[in-house]
Amino acid sequence: MQISETHYLKEELDKLIKSDIFIFEFIESSSLDGIWYWDLENPENQWMSERFWKILGFDPKDKEHKSIEWQKLVHEEDLKLALDNFHKHLEDSSYPYDQILRYKHANGSVVWIRCRGLAIRDENGKPIRMIGAHNDMTMVMDSLKKLESYNGLDKLNQDLTKKYKQEQTQRIEVQKINRTIERHINLIDKFIISATLDLDGVIASVSNAFCKVSGYTKEELLGKSYSKFLYPDIQDEFIKKIKNLEDNEILEEECKSLKKDGTTYWIFSTISALKNDDNERVGYSIFSIDITDKNIIKQNNLELKTVKETLDNAAKIAKLGTWEWDIKKDIIKFSKIANDIFGIQTGQFVDFETLKKLVVKDDKRRYRRIFNRAVKKKLSFNFEYRIYKSDEIRKIWVIGNPIVENNQVVRITGIVQDVTELKQVEEELEEAQKIARVGHYNYNANKDIFTNSYIIDEIFGFDNNKEKSLRVWQLLIHQEDRKRVTKYFKDVVALKDKFDIEYRVVNRKTQAIKWVHMLGELSFDRNGKISSYFGTIQDITKRKELESDLQQAHNVFEHTHDGILVTDEDGNILNVNKSYEKITGYKLEEVIGLNPSILKSGVHDDEFYKELWEEVKTNGYWSGEIHNKRKDGKIYQELLTINAIYNENGHICNYIGLFSDITKQRKQDKLILQQSRTAAIGEMLENIAHQWRQPLSIISTSSSGLKLLLEMDVNNEIPKEKVLNVLDDINKYTQYLSDTIEDFRSFFKGDMTQIKVFNVRDTLEKLLNLTKDSFSHSFITFIQDSNKEDLFVENNENILTQALINIYNNAKDALVENVDENRKRLFFLSSHRRGDLLHLHFRDNAGGIKREVLNQIFDPYFTTKHESIGTGLGLYMTYQIITKQLKGSIEVHNVTYEYKGEIHKGAEFTIKLPLSK
Repeated sequence: MQISETHYLKEELDKLIKSDIFIFEFIESSSLDGIWYWDLENPENQWMSERFWKILGFDPKDKEHKSIEWQKLVHEEDLKLALDNFHKHLEDSSYPYDQILRYKHANGSVVWIRCRGLAIRDENGKPIRMIGAHNDMTMVMDSLKKLESYNGLDKLNQDLTKKYKQEQTQRIEVQKINRTIERHINLIDKFIISATLDLDGVIASVSNAFCKVSGYTKEELLGKSYSKFLYPDIQDEFIKKIKNLEDNEILEEECKSLKKDGTTYWIFSTISALKNDDNERVGYSIFSIDITDKNIIKQNNLELKTVKETLDNAAKIAKLGTWEWDIKKDIIKFSKIANDIFGIQTGQFVDFETLKKLVVKDDKRRYRRIFNRAVKKKLSFNFEYRIYKSDEIRKIWVIGNPIVENNQVVRITGIVQDVTELKQVEEELEEAQKIARVGHYNYNANKDIFTNSYIIDEIFGFDNNKEKSLRVWQLLIHQEDRKRVTKYFKDVVALKDKFDIEYRVVNRKTQAIKWVHMLGELSFDRNGKISSYFGTIQDITKRKELESDLQQAHNVFEHTHDGILVTDEDGNILNVNKSYEKITGYKLEEVIGLNPSILKSGVHDDEFYKELWEEVKTNGYWSGEIHNKRKDGKIYQELLTINAIYNENGHICNYIGLFSDITKQRKQDKLILQQSRTAAIGEMLENIAHQWRQPLSIISTSSSGLKLLLEMDVNNEIPKEKVLNVLDDINKYTQYLSDTIEDFRSFFKGDMTQIKVFNVRDTLEKLLNLTKDSFSHSFITFIQDSNKEDLFVENNENILTQALINIYNNAKDALVENVDENRKRLFFLSSHRRGDLLHLHFRDNAGGIKREVLNQIFDPYFTTKHESIGTGLGLYMTYQIITKQLKGSIEVHNVTYEYKGEIHKGAEFTIKLPLSK
């Protein structure tokens, strides 16, 4: 069988010889005729060099690297000796493995071979490998046999044996020294933090212990400045100190150093100069020990001292009292603070029953049960209860610890605290947390347990009886926010920073989306890994909704077409929007702190503004039309609403003005009004034509008849009285015509802006005179209620007349179009007072307005009439006049009603106007 020379034991041996000087010296000191290497962990495997097999006359290719291969060739007695020495050497490393063995040659002859070996042990002293050497002693042994015929053979054997023993003894001593040196070197490398530096402080060599404690590899350390691995504050000072070392001086120094992961550790270093054979300084040696734990203990002792002092102060501040109950004597001793808590005089001893009398009745049973259980079952306890002190009830928190002797509780010691105010604060804090929706949490990274207060359970929909992991919490983060939150926390961990983030979560139970604000801090262990983090989580859903509303309001403020300005309680401008800037020409920075009076046009007098602000302060708002002046001096007309804003005390804190530029709209309205008036005049002219026919006919007939009588009365026999009667009739009808002309002229040329108090009953009477003949000619019966009450309105009478004419004409056209002449055409008018309002009702029986167009009836240019008859402006102008100029309201509904036993259906217009005060 052919065996490859790349056997694992061969490869391992090559590396061992190169790396271990002790092994190299062992092999070098031997006169070799072969080498062997034995795997003691797998003892069947033993590598043998080719030369060994060739000495025995075998082809190495035919031999396996197995221990059985050589053992079966050794003389039986010699094999027993070899194995016996082998086991003794494994048990005691000082016992040599060295003997001469007889091997059977391939040709049957005997070959004498000296076999020596050395066990290689692990760090615990366990033999794991064994290396050895072969020496062919056949010629020596043959020579000795030839000398046996001489008398000096015994002396030669004795000399050889003595020399061998001397060599063996020397070899063992050398081995011991080498092992000791090796052990020391290994110990130094393993446990001593050592390094050698060149004259510039650059690392030339380091021990494995240095690598282990610093976290760096040798490759990362060699060639680098030693100071780089010290704490930054001491780097420069350290280099100065070692360069200033005297030749025989030894520097001892505590150094704060940095690990690879950024954490710190402390070492105590002994530093001295290195010299060559010429006594020249070539570098420095540093031997150190890790004193981090020592420093931590020192720091902890300082902290413990501080903690003790803090606890002593805390006990005084928190009013923690101590107590001790001697059960056998039934005496309870108190500290001064405990005496104050219970209201007992200093130095006064009390028994258990006396103290129990101070306990509130509802708590006595639980109080007795806890103390009895502590005595019987030797249990520690802590609980709260209430006591009577003077005239009030106080809340007490007590801790007790039983002292046991001979398996019996003989004393109970503990502390006591009055927590009345603390409990009140806790209740207030809990209530505040409920109101603010704030909860606290703690995450244990080692155990992956997320604990929190009940507020967070409510926010996230957690079951407070179950443990929560970080994964459970992460899954409840809103899907759209999860990636952002994950990246944020990675950055926080990398920077070891506090965190402050807002994100959305999905409630586990309700699936409701909540906004939360999370604050917290990270805690790290000594290795720089996260051990926990803790903080608060607040439900900010309402705040986010408010922010959204505010953002929406801001968008409206900035982008609405209407101008908006906000002032303080003194009328100084605080803010304006972009539309204000566009309409007025003033920029925000130009008007901040100024009064809105910068826009005064001069059109209105002081009385107008006085009444305006009186109404704002009385009613909280004012709305109307006003003329203002732009920055460029141009006058414009605006529709303005001023609202007063009140604070929680009911005082005005701000004013908000909302206005729109209606200059163009008013020009259009004026044009439409003129069109409407022109149409109304046409209607009125038609009515006048109907009204004048009969009077003109009578005048014509009377004048013609009088003329004829006078021409035929040659003898002047016609009575004067008869002539006067005819002239009176002519005059009467002429006056009627004159009155009609006056009413028409008043409407046509009347001032449409003059405001005065007028009686609506008179207005309705004039309107009837203008329209009755037109109604009569169209066979329309006009029915007016018999209410003769004076109803006064303060406004412009002409514009009201125009508005009502449009309703009259609209009703007339609807009746003519929809009701046959053989049926009754009816038009009703009623007026009455209701509170501070005048109610006018106009009703017809024309069948009503189609439902699909009822809501469009007041739209401009909307008409149901033929284009040759209607313009669509009449009812639109009526609506504008009633609502905008007369400050009233107008509605239209389809109605069904009974009149004189008959059912009628039609449209009813209702107008409401404010009556004069």
